[in-house]
Amino acid sequence: MEHLVIVIYAEEAAYVEALCGYFLQEEPWNRLHGFTEEEAAACFCRKEKADVLLVEEGLLTESLEGLQVGLLALLSRDKPQDAVDGSRGYPKIYRFQPADSILRQVHFLYQAPEREKAAESSSKVVGVYSPAKDPGQTIFCWELAKGLSRGGCGENKILYVGIIENGGFTDYLEMEGERDLSDLLFLSQSREGEFSGLLQSCVLERNGVYFVPPMEQPLDILLLDKAVWKIFLEKLCFQSGYDTIVLDIGTMFAAFWEALSLCSRIYLLLRKGEYAGARQKHFARLFAAEGKGLEQKASRIYLPEQMESIAGKGFVRELCGQEVEDGETIPAGADPL
Repeated sequence: MEHLVIVIYAEEAAYVEALCGYFLQEEPWNRLHGFTEEEAAACFCRKEKADVLLVEEGLLTESLEGLQVGLLALLSRDKPQDAVDGSRGYPKIYRFQPADSILRQVHFLYQAPEREKAAESSSKVVGVYSPAKDPGQTIFCWELAKGLSRGGCGENKILYVGIIENGGFTDYLEMEGERDLSDLLFLSQSREGEFSGLLQSCVLERNGVYFVPPMEQPLDILLLDKAVWKIFLEKLCFQSGYDTIVLDIGTMFAAFWEALSLCSRIYLLLRKGEYAGARQKHFARLFAAEGKGLEQKASRIYLPEQMESIAGKGFVRELCGQEVEDGETIPAGADPL
């Protein structure tokens, strides 16, 4: 678990206190230090090794720029038109957005160099989610996984992971293992050792595609802390050893947005109809507010009326284009939410 020293410097004491308090509540293993005076913030950073320094836009000075910190970012009072300050080249974070969004952006920016170094060895992650809770979601994920493995010929090593409540995956395949996702999460927390080895002890295979049997008890998804999920997802992405991971995503687990952020492609599965449309419009508002930076990854797909039509590579190949054919990520031409 990564421990960060985060320093926040802004004029308003109430804002600094509130932001530090939220960060500590969400990730109590970090060290948070807030300041309203430049010299105090600079003095602390000189004496301590600060991983992250967040400075209110307009308060940045040459003295602060000269500090040795892992990440220096600006807290902007206005929604920035650009993600980077044009004159100085520092990333900008909108300070009045929800605190959890600020925290996600801090992690994204801080870990960017590490992600670039690990890019060649990391797994590509494809996420699938149905705002209308469509029962065809899990079938679609499985067919997508089979298509990405190029017909089960073993050219791409694909792993299906279902973090969805009552998905019916093992019943659909009529396969059960001795261990499931609950066991993998427990083992990865309680045992030292290589994550890929623990993962393989839980994995089964069908038609050239590997999978971890989903949790039998839906409440197991709900009861796990966000921090546990975040660590697990990062290990899955960077240490699993698979070419592509297909995430079958539900809404009960706390790291929902973090899971989507790890994806290089997101498929949002839609269903026609008045009630399904209402659910989809509701999610569209959430996606616009919480899913910052995710829109360019998202493809929207209308599922056929008959779920049986989803089974088979033909449907997935037709909708996803060359995503299945050669691994490229091409947005599907479906109507927006």
